[in-house]
Amino acid sequence: MCRARCILAAIALLCLPGTSCDDRGRGLPSQSDDPGGGGDPNGPQVGGQSVVYTLATLPTEQGLYLFALDVKTDELLDSVSLSDPGDRVQVSPDGETVYVHSLNPFRTVAFSAIGLERIGEMPIVGPYYFDSAGAYGVVDYGDRVLKFSLPDMQRTDSLMMSSYVFRGNLDTSTDQFYAWGMTGSKVFVVDVNAMTLTDSLVIRTGSGATVYVTQLLPVGEFNRLLVIGGPVDGETAFVVDGTTGTAINAIDHVWQSGEFCRVPHGNWVFASDHGSPWRGEVGPHKIVGYNVATDEALDPISTIVTIGQETKRYDIGELAATPDGRYLYGADISAYGVLKVDLENRVVSDPFRQLNPIAAASVNIGTR
Repeated sequence: MCRARCILAAIALLCLPGTSCDDRGRGLPSQSDDPGGGGDPNGPQVGGQSVVYTLATLPTEQGLYLFALDVKTDELLDSVSLSDPGDRVQVSPDGETVYVHSLNPFRTVAFSAIGLERIGEMPIVGPYYFDSAGAYGVVDYGDRVLKFSLPDMQRTDSLMMSSYVFRGNLDTSTDQFYAWGMTGSKVFVVDVNAMTLTDSLVIRTGSGATVYVTQLLPVGEFNRLLVIGGPVDGETAFVVDGTTGTAINAIDHVWQSGEFCRVPHGNWVFASDHGSPWRGEVGPHKIVGYNVATDEALDPISTIVTIGQETKRYDIGELAATPDGRYLYGADISAYGVLKVDLENRVVSDPFRQLNPIAAASVNIGTR
């Protein structure tokens, strides 16, 4: 662990040549072209220290580690060896608690954000979806939506569903929780205040074809759902009317197994695009940006980067954005760890490069 700390603490931010974006067209959003914040100097101001948390394995160490890095300096702040093979990391809304979810054993372990001291565990695995008052989740391959109190994460309520659900996402602007199951053919809408089912949607294209959902991001301010699924007619990502469930637009260059991330306080949404390398699927290796207010799409950001004579293909799974909208992080699921994108200066870097991680299972960001 000391070896990991000393190496990473010495890393300076490295700009990788040829990886800022495809500059033949429109690049990443700058401060001046995001009307909803996420880098807007007149938008919401975020205080405190922004920290990126990631789960990664190292070639020189045994097992999985939880790392905490300072976003501004890339300095390693804390690290801890994990006894469980965690698959996702999340941060509480107040930034004080970090949750690591594991499927073997089936539990969630809580750590303090400062020092990464273990403070407890819960038998219900995440991921969780947070608002300022509580957390919400679904039992993995289960039949109910669960509600938890904060910060103790005690179960306070549950709602039985008519079919199995295993994923969900919370729209904090409307207090609606969207849950879907293994087949992804139906999305259930739950009012988390009353814990009642308010609607169910079948996501369809404009031609009426069913989209089988693998990822869904609700954007209630615009009555939109961003959906990854399909493929239908060669498309795998859609902008969907939140009332009817009908696709309004398609988002190009998104692989079926990608993930969504919304820039806090802003209108930009990013989607990863990696394929499934362990199944021999090779995705386009891009990160795609979409503005939900203007329906504007950005040129895809290449995740194929060159360092010296070596070209690396980052298979980005999870994405996370800093609270000020300046940086975007992606967890590489196959080989290299974490990719960092400076959304203001259009620079891509690899804060884990010197550490040479084998893979990163998850990435998330908190402010402490």
